[in-house]
Amino acid sequence: MPKELKERILTGSWDEKISFEPISLTHRRAEFTVCLRYNTRLAQPLITQAWITPMQQPNATEFFVLKECFANSFGAGSFDNLDRPSIWLTGWCKEHKGPFMHIYVPIESHKFVVISGSTLRLEFMR
Repeated sequence: MPKELKERILTGSWDEKISFEPISLTHRRAEFTVCLRYNTRLAQPLITQAWITPMQQPNATEFFVLKECFANSFGAGSFDNLDRPSIWLTGWCKEHKGPFMHIYVPIESHKFVVISGSTLRLEFMR
């Protein structure tokens, strides 16, 4: 039975660096599932909410929600000369009514930050 994760609200600023374990012995490489909700009633649809859920991380205690976002695109990247994160699965999230993606983290990363601007960015770092 999966354990319950607590919700943590993010603001989308550089100050919110979130730590995680990139590799575990039982689950191997960590990943995150990102679900996006768009407001499609606008002339150009905007991402208005995002959910980031840790996967393959046995010590994870919370998932992350960005509730006030007005971005027109999403991207995942990395700093500190790390490999790029890999989006390996995409689809439709019935729960959040929007697209989802599974993202493998760079092996050497231990933190990430969510940056909200014209592009919603999930950036990994050491």
